[in-house]
Amino acid sequence: MLSVGILLIFVVLIGQSTSHPLDPLTPTEVQQCSQIIQKSQPTSTGWNFIWITLTEPEKQTFFPLLHRPNEWSRIPRRCFLVVIERGTGRVFEGEVNLNARKIERWGQLPPGKTPLYAPEELLAAISIFRNDSGVRERCSRLGYRNMESIAAEPW
Repeated sequence: MLSVGILLIFVVLIGQSTSHPLDPLTPTEVQQCSQIIQKSQPTSTGWNFIWITLTEPEKQTFFPLLHRPNEWSRIPRRCFLVVIERGTGRVFEGEVNLNARKIERWGQLPPGKTPLYAPEELLAAISIFRNDSGVRERCSRLGYRNMESIAAEPW
């Protein structure tokens, strides 16, 4: 009987169409966030999106609705982002309200402040490592001739 009760709860939860306010951003929400930035903050060189993540709702907004899933849609979905302006290297961060489709906070970081590595920078580091003559020579001496089989983890 207990297993049937657990199964029914599982089926009810799976069937809910309302996502939890703390669920990660969906791919559609990430795309929506980047489109809002590109439209609202145009630049001739474009943006390199380093980070787009959920901004958790404020406790005073979330807690009263915690056990009322039918009202979760009242909690605005917001995303925090970090971007680099291509060509200039200027770094900006902001917050976008996805429900209102507008930027609520936007600002340039002070010179010298840098974000996390961009994915293409990490891939470039792996390529540099694998093509380094000293690394290739050492790997060859150890019997590793296919450099694609050598793992490199830049961090």
